[in-house]
Amino acid sequence: VMAAGDRSVPTNEAILQGMTRAVQSANERIYKARDNRQNDMGTTLVAVLIAGGKAYVSNVGDSRLYMYSAPHQEPQRSPLDSTRPLQMSTTATLPGTGPLAQPQQAQAEPSQTTDELTIGTDELEPSAADYSLSQVSVDHSLVHRLVELGQLDAEEAKVHPHRNFIYRSLGGPPPIEVDTFVRSLHPGDRLLLCSDGLNSMIEDEEIEQVLATEKDPHAACERLIELANEAGGHDNITTLIIDVLDYLPSPEHPFALINA
Repeated sequence: VMAAGDRSVPTNEAILQGMTRAVQSANERIYKARDNRQNDMGTTLVAVLIAGGKAYVSNVGDSRLYMYSAPHQEPQRSPLDSTRPLQMSTTATLPGTGPLAQPQQAQAEPSQTTDELTIGTDELEPSAADYSLSQVSVDHSLVHRLVELGQLDAEEAKVHPHRNFIYRSLGGPPPIEVDTFVRSLHPGDRLLLCSDGLNSMIEDEEIEQVLATEKDPHAACERLIELANEAGGHDNITTLIIDVLDYLPSPEHPFALINA
C-alpha cells in the first residue's frame, strides 16, 4: 500500500502481484456465479498494464498477447576511471588511450574528452526490416502442452482434434495459477491482444504482415478480424492493438488495466 503523497514507483514484483490479485478476484466472482447458476461458464483472459516504459502481462487460458518490435540495445559508455584501452566501434585505438600509469594521466584536453571516454554512438532507429512478431503470453491448451513435451510438432497441433481444449481458465475453483511477464517498450513497438478466434484462424505470418503494413491501429484490428472471418470465423474474435508512440515515463498512478 502506498502512503498518501508517496510517488515512488512500485517494483516489477509489486505490480505483477497486484495484477495477479485482480485476476484472482475476477476468478472468484465468476466461480461463484457459475456455482449459483449451476453451469460451466468460464473465460480466458489476457491483460496488460503499461507503466514506466514497460508492459506487465498476465494471462489465463489461450487468449494471447503478441509484441511486434525490433531488438534494442542501449549505447554503452566507458566509466571515467577505466584503465583499459578505449576503442571506437572500428578496430582503431584512439590516441592517448593506453594503460594509465598515473592517476593524473586520466586528465584530457577538453577537445579530447568526448572522443576518448565514450564508446559507441547514440542508438539508431530500427528499420522496418528489423521488426518481427513474438508471442509473449503462454497458451494453457492441451496441444501447446503436447508440443512442449515433444509429442506433437507445431503443424500437427494446428489440426489436432482437441486443439481447442484448454486446461486453465477463469471460473475454476480458486485460487488459480496466473502466468505473468514483463517486457520493455520502445517507440514503434506494437502490442496485440487477441482471443483465440483470431490466431486459430490465421497464421502468425499473416498477423505480422498486417501489423507491418497497416499503420492505423483501428484499421489493423478490422483487417485482422476480416482475415479471420474469411478463413472460417469459427469462434468469437477479439482484437486490441496498442501502439507505443514515445518513451513512457513512470506515471504518478500506474494502475490502468486493459483486458481482452
